[in-house]
Amino acid sequence: MSFQARHLLACVLVLGCGYVAACGGGHPGGTVGDACGTIGSSDECLSDEICEDTEFDGPYCLFRCDDQSDCAEFEDCNGVSGDDGKACHPKSGDCGDDNDCG
Repeated sequence: MSFQARHLLACVLVLGCGYVAACGGGHPGGTVGDACGTIGSSDECLSDEICEDTEFDGPYCLFRCDDQSDCAEFEDCNGVSGDDGKACHPKSGDCGDDNDCG
């Protein structure tokens, strides 16, 4: 492998590892969406999601719900901070040591 190729690979690895470290690497899995920053807003989320604080290294985009039947079995349909709607929140007891809720 040439010096340039090794250098490029090293940069990609460093940047990639830095991104995971900066983001905490604590995504709970399941139907939880991407990390977001503005709690109560849908601006950073898909159209059927809202940004909500979680116990998993900060706020994530959560699927909006009207009642429990809209959520997976390992989630609860609860209110959202800064919004009058509800979202499917991961049940903390079902996520295991690695925070993988589904």
